[in-house]
Amino acid sequence: MLNYCHNFNNQQAFYTCFQDIFLGEILGAVFLSDQFHLNPVMHAKQITVSAGNVTTGGQITIDQRNGKLVSVLDNVDSKAYYSRFANLLGDKKQSAVVGSFDEQKRKWSTPYNDTERASKVEDFIV
Repeated sequence: MLNYCHNFNNQQAFYTCFQDIFLGEILGAVFLSDQFHLNPVMHAKQITVSAGNVTTGGQITIDQRNGKLVSVLDNVDSKAYYSRFANLLGDKKQSAVVGSFDEQKRKWSTPYNDTERASKVEDFIV
């Protein structure tokens, strides 16, 4: 998937932001799963998030005057990151295992059942 995104981005520069979002999602997932072994370097920065405009909506900007103070991941141990990422890809007990397109379409087409979801949440909590 990463190779596909890279090749597609080289052909269609417009999709760079989507590749960045996808890579950010992967980094976030790996970071949240095992942040202590990645030797993270965090810094507090003031940011604002754009809204309302299709081309800049969701864009994060450093704003020293009006921004909200958040912790920003500045650096990780890249070898530990890639090792953890590879291990997560090989994990058979992933929470979001992707099946065939037909299987996914069937799940999306099935009406939402709130009582079934509640029982699964209760099973998880116990």
